[in-house]
Amino acid sequence: MEKIDITVSVVTHDRADTLPTLLSHLEHQTFPAARFEILLVDDGSTDGSPEILDRYAQGASVRTRCVRQKRGGYAKGRNRALSEARGRWILFLDEDLLASPHLLERHVRAQEDHGRDACLLGSVAPHPQLEPGVLTRWFLREEQRAVSPGAAPHFLDWRVDNLFASRKLLIDAGGFDDSFALSQFDDAALAWRLSQGGVCAYFLSEARAYVWRAAPFELERHRQYARGYSLFRLAQMTESEEIYRRYSLLRSAFRNGVDSMVMPFYVRACRQGEEDIRLLGHVYRRVLRYELYCGFTDARKGRPPREAAQAI
Repeated sequence: MEKIDITVSVVTHDRADTLPTLLSHLEHQTFPAARFEILLVDDGSTDGSPEILDRYAQGASVRTRCVRQKRGGYAKGRNRALSEARGRWILFLDEDLLASPHLLERHVRAQEDHGRDACLLGSVAPHPQLEPGVLTRWFLREEQRAVSPGAAPHFLDWRVDNLFASRKLLIDAGGFDDSFALSQFDDAALAWRLSQGGVCAYFLSEARAYVWRAAPFELERHRQYARGYSLFRLAQMTESEEIYRRYSLLRSAFRNGVDSMVMPFYVRACRQGEEDIRLLGHVYRRVLRYELYCGFTDARKGRPPREAAQAI
């Protein structure tokens, strides 16, 4: 049996309807199947996901394992993956993305070029079959990597949706910070520590994963609020001015007043009819950015997070 070089880790919660599609794409990699494994960490799913994962693992052409944990958040799940992985490299892939056929091969080739002490940031692109106009988790500009050619990525761009790195490197850096009140931006906190330690990151446009499914509007509202709530902790930790600039957190009282008045009408517009960001893109952006700002403000004022956001 060949040595396992790569562990592909997916931390998942309540994705029973989409897991088979995600797993089938990982089976069809150009990288030799004997040299990688799939490690699924189920974060307390209640929709039958563990049973699907167990059945899949029994007949998969790629070595596949499923480990379970009580609902503890994605940061704890990623740390569990680091401790359970058998590969010397680990690829963290978001549960809502599909791997392109050459994903692993291109990550490995670039890793060999840059050395083992580098983090590789794969790209995220809309799937060719994704219907235009649907809302996704990567809709907002700030949810996409802002990487200029030849420039070193900012730690806010070292997101874990398609991240390839040495497993030992991540463990030695302390893994993911699971002390955030809500499980958001733990990847950025780890990236900040790595960058402070001199670890380099490289963006690989050719190592591609695909967005292929829509995100429900209400769920995105709650997720953006949770991100804002966690963002305050990250801002305290890093003292980064880029956080305030990128997420438009320095707002005037006038703008806050206008937003508080128009937001109920904007939310109602987004709820009516079929979601279509081509027609209401500006409205969706205003609502989601306002939710992030509300989360940030609640955390800054010491308020407990909204109950709906705690379930994200």
